Amino acid sequence: MGNGLTGEGSGFFALESGIVVTNAHVLGMMMSTSLPPRDVLVTLNSGQPGEMKMRGEVLGVDRASDLAVVRVSERGLPAPLRLETDRKLVETQSVYISGFPFGESLGRTITLSPSAVTNLHTDGSGSLNKIQLNGGVNPGNSGGPVLNSAGYVVGVLVSGIQGAGINFAIPAFKVRAIMEGRFADTRHGEAYLAGGQPRLPVQYRCLDPLNRIKDLRVEVWVGTPGPERPPMFRKPPAEAGDGPRESHVINYQNGVGLLDVPLPQLPPGQVYWLQPVFTSVKGMYWGPAQSTPTNLMLLDRKAANLTASLTAQKERTTRLTSKFTAALTFGKKATISTEDAAVELLEVVQIPEQKGGKRIAKVKTAYSNVDVKLARDGKPLSLPNQQPALNVVRTMPPTFVIDDTNATDSYITVSLKQGPLKITVDQLNGMVHNPFEATQFKMPNRVVQPQEEFQSKSTMMLRTSNAKGPGQRATIVDLNLTCTHQGVRTRNGRQEAVITIVGVMDGRMELKGKIGGKMTFDIAVGFVSSAQVKIVAENEETIPGVGPIQEISAQEIDLERVPGNPKNLALGKEKEAPPNPVLDPGAKSKVISTINSALTAIDPIDPTARAHPMRAPDARMKIYPQNLQAGKTYVISMNSDVTDSFLRLEDSTGKFITEDDDGGGFPNALIVYQATQTGVHRIIATSFDGKLGPYQLVVRELEAGGVPKGTPKEDPKEDPKDPPKGGDFPPKGGFKKPGQSGSPISYLKLISAPGDFIGQGKTYDYSGEKLNAKKSSRGIFLMVDGWFLDIGAPVGQYLAVGEYLNAKRYTSSGAAPGLDFRGKGRGSNILSGEFVVWELEMNGDQVVRLAIDFVQRSEGRPNPLQGKIRINSNFE
Repeated sequence: MGNGLTGEGSGFFALESGIVVTNAHVLGMMMSTSLPPRDVLVTLNSGQPGEMKMRGEVLGVDRASDLAVVRVSERGLPAPLRLETDRKLVETQSVYISGFPFGESLGRTITLSPSAVTNLHTDGSGSLNKIQLNGGVNPGNSGGPVLNSAGYVVGVLVSGIQGAGINFAIPAFKVRAIMEGRFADTRHGEAYLAGGQPRLPVQYRCLDPLNRIKDLRVEVWVGTPGPERPPMFRKPPAEAGDGPRESHVINYQNGVGLLDVPLPQLPPGQVYWLQPVFTSVKGMYWGPAQSTPTNLMLLDRKAANLTASLTAQKERTTRLTSKFTAALTFGKKATISTEDAAVELLEVVQIPEQKGGKRIAKVKTAYSNVDVKLARDGKPLSLPNQQPALNVVRTMPPTFVIDDTNATDSYITVSLKQGPLKITVDQLNGMVHNPFEATQFKMPNRVVQPQEEFQSKSTMMLRTSNAKGPGQRATIVDLNLTCTHQGVRTRNGRQEAVITIVGVMDGRMELKGKIGGKMTFDIAVGFVSSAQVKIVAENEETIPGVGPIQEISAQEIDLERVPGNPKNLALGKEKEAPPNPVLDPGAKSKVISTINSALTAIDPIDPTARAHPMRAPDARMKIYPQNLQAGKTYVISMNSDVTDSFLRLEDSTGKFITEDDDGGGFPNALIVYQATQTGVHRIIATSFDGKLGPYQLVVRELEAGGVPKGTPKEDPKEDPKDPPKGGDFPPKGGFKKPGQSGSPISYLKLISAPGDFIGQGKTYDYSGEKLNAKKSSRGIFLMVDGWFLDIGAPVGQYLAVGEYLNAKRYTSSGAAPGLDFRGKGRGSNILSGEFVVWELEMNGDQVVRLAIDFVQRSEGRPNPLQGKIRINSNFE
């Protein structure tokens, strides 16, 4: 593939000699940024005496249908299979699946398996979109033909729902449409009035791999509202209420046609209909016909003052919906996840103030409604603690801080102590807050002419695939937008500017995307009155033990904002900052150090940031040496109005002690630490979000109140009166070396103590043939039966034989050893443990010999999960 990975699948000859049809994902070309494969090898008569291997050339891909066309140039090729595009399929109809199930892992010869049509999915126009099948399909069949009893191709296999026995095929007529040319994308712009003539800008993109399209036109007429009308190979008949059609030639070059279409007079109650038509070597083809909205309003292309105001309208009511969809392909499997959020709230702009040379104002909020829904492969999902977490979100809405250009400066939200509830609250808050951030467009604060462009940039957290396998994480992205002022209109009695948006999304990691949509700006009160935005993100990476992962995600955001408070919502009472759960009430302290500084672009990058699953990998840092005395307790705080503060504490050698993100209440960090040795320690001041700016660092010595609950210590000793729970493994270091096994053995044994969150107090035993262990960047990654284990040396080192104490959660362990056993829908936010490597031998990325014992504690609980791993080991 273009990314250096390899893929395989099935395909078949169709339409004409030398043309092979397969899936776009088989070629690794499902993303718009995907490069063509470096090499395409087509195998004919696989596993037979006449086997032939040929080089192929990619002619084109249709990502919407997951179809690809490849050409091979050899003599004596088989005749193309006939495509059945005339007869209609029926549910329960018997069909046959042809291809190479499981690729070369099962066998190299083709198979033919019976299946049945269970559902026929149509699009909005009533045209057949997907064929649902039941049975007969396995990974590796992708791209193979679905045949009827006469041996004609009725569809092409594309995808399935993991573990459900449900699979899908693309109808055969779509294959023919690709070869003969088809419309790939239709875009209608903003209708406007010019010299008394209404016009509608249109753009048509065509997929034409064999350059068969000769000319392009668009037909326009007035008619009654209705759903999209299907494409046709003959002139469409007029429907009831249709007026006469007018035809206009479109300038068509390099697969794109553009025209500002003249519109006829529009009678009341009717809409405009537009249908593109092209002529190819096979004749004429009418694409899907689409109508304009019933509430179409013509713009006046005139200048507008796009200046944001913090004072013109104190109260406004906002409704926002967001739909996030992620299609994730990993190995030979695929899954689709969705997250829907709907929010209605009151925004109250506070009195502006000066900050850092700019004018800002807090925007306090009160929710009227918050609703979220999650699903995977069509099945509803619930997050852990979802209902109590949702109650927290509903009752503690955020405060946004915006500047006088309408851009988000920061926001303040509820901060909970670390634990499972906090994880879910943070995720739900992200589903609500992130769309708001995406629609806080920076305005130019000046008069802008029609068709004039201006730039806008904002930052948001975007959900994407998990770095360690199928799932989701959040990553910081920059939205770089080009905004074009289209004109002015009056809606609901208010004058507003209409602005179209296009742009790109740059991830702080290997993540790219595109943005499109539009917004309206209320000129009188100076705020964004509506926005419709779609963000499409693409990501691909290789995960040890899983293989290549490809993700295409889309987030569709719809916002509507009106002046005033029509629902009479009230802000909640001001809440005092909750007492920090770490400090004892009434504890006294003295300040021993105060530093006012700033993170800047010339500061060094924090080397531990990239290993963290959610931190910005380019976060800068400053290091402060601080003398601490054994036995005394210190409170270290980092406060900032600009960055999401992040603190880390190390000893003088750089050994990790502890870290904190929101312990001081978002966005401030707080560490409480009882020193176990006297000497210079290192305080690292950095950020979670990678932003730059000023902060205050304060170090206090606790004078009274004793050791606060939860204070971290270096290498605390276990109480010998408190024996380990749940197994015969040692609770803290001191692993007993096992005896010799006599012959190589392989197994994984787990003992979970009662109260352990991950293992749920159970014992698990797995034989060696079920284990899948691979080399990772710092150590070993292992999978078995839905469980995952990451175990490794500190960042910058690699795993070796020996004992590792004070292990932390793998993705954020920094200078500490990394450990994380998880799975079955359960994982650790806070983790501690230790492990010992008795034996380790590698051959490339493969684990040849391994013996590890480990102990893990989750969420600060003393109840351990203990494990033994053996792979071809000489140890018992």
